[in-house]
Amino acid sequence: IIPAICGWFIVMFFPFAIGKLGAMKVVIIVVATQVVASMIWDYFVDGITVTPMKLVSAALAFGSVILGNMES
Repeated sequence: IIPAICGWFIVMFFPFAIGKLGAMKVVIIVVATQVVASMIWDYFVDGITVTPMKLVSAALAFGSVILGNMES
């Protein structure tokens, strides 16, 4: 039920977020959040440890959020 609620939330508020932030920023934020959520799920539910490569990918994802939010 958790994935269904999260999916509903994303679909319902995507248009509002795109109107406020822009499409690129919203998509980058959603992808970065999914990377972190998947690491949390893997650790607590599946017992998969967090590797340095996963941490680097999360850092790069959030780095792209920061770069995407920079105004030129």
